[in-house]
Amino acid sequence: MDSNNIVIVDENGKEQSFEILFTFTNEQTGRSYVLYYDPEEDEPGVMASVYDEEGNLFAIESPEEWDMISDVFDSFMSQDEEGCHCGGQCQHDHEGGCCGQHAHGEGCCHEHNKTEICEGEEDECCD
Repeated sequence: MDSNNIVIVDENGKEQSFEILFTFTNEQTGRSYVLYYDPEEDEPGVMASVYDEEGNLFAIESPEEWDMISDVFDSFMSQDEEGCHCGGQCQHDHEGGCCGQHAHGEGCCHEHNKTEICEGEEDECCD
């Protein structure tokens, strides 16, 4: 497992590469988790596994563990929507958020009245 990708070998020996969304360690249990997805899918689902220091993956063991992972994932997603990590050049939709067609500072012109955000040609807002 490198910093951006993870390769998983399925039961047939086929390797598949996934993109790592994020990792975290639960301070109470000391277990480390990786959340990852297939970037080739149009609407990728997020998968999760426990991993050890050598990068070996293990299944999630209990419903309580899944609940904890779900809470961490929800927190991550809400932070991502509040402060997009794409450097102000958003190319994805945060459920009605930026259209990705222009540079944005305060937000997308589609989220507000265009006159509030788009006040000139330098804003390059789309119609």
